[in-house]
Amino acid sequence: MIYYKDRVFLPIKRKNVEFVHYTVSSANCLTECHTSAMLSILVVCLLAGSQLAAGDDSCQIGTSFTGLDMTKYVGTWYELFRTPNSDEEDFTNCEYDKYTLDENGVIQVTSVAYTNSTRGFITSTGTVPSWTENTFDIAYGDDETWSSTYFMVGTDYQTYSIVAGCLDNDYSRHLYWIASHGTSFDDATKAKVNEVLAPYNLSLDDMEPVDQSYCVQYKSE
Repeated sequence: MIYYKDRVFLPIKRKNVEFVHYTVSSANCLTECHTSAMLSILVVCLLAGSQLAAGDDSCQIGTSFTGLDMTKYVGTWYELFRTPNSDEEDFTNCEYDKYTLDENGVIQVTSVAYTNSTRGFITSTGTVPSWTENTFDIAYGDDETWSSTYFMVGTDYQTYSIVAGCLDNDYSRHLYWIASHGTSFDDATKAKVNEVLAPYNLSLDDMEPVDQSYCVQYKSE
């Protein structure tokens, strides 16, 4: 997962929920009732007149994963498979995110990708300012526009990681990125990843593989 100024990725926003209260005229509800009945009717009227307004600009991905610890997630995660999408077609032959814990306890992120159009590498740096039981935020320092919230679908912190998010304004389409500390999966890890993806009606067969052969070239530069 990597976000750049020349791409059309949009940040995944948290759902902000706002209560909108309406005043209910006493003439409509408060009739010739005893005091206790009047209070009961008032409560019912206020509840009926209240409306829960939720924004449509949010990405919600159900995940059963819990207990995310980003301090255990540090290391280099090579993107081995991803949901096919036109915005990442130019990213080939190397794409990874490197998470490190600095001396102040802040998780730093360096995202690297090789692009066919430029025949070179592009890099974006940022931090992980916060995380929950199954989500984490990335704030890229060079452009906050592309800072996003990601959903952890599954990880064992060693051999595989499955992260999900949304692209553009289409919050009904969920994208998945499958990564590893290595540049390939063995059969046992593939089976485990498919097991985690199964409840989402997905498998690695639905993903496109991402070659990592140029990553060595970037590290040597």
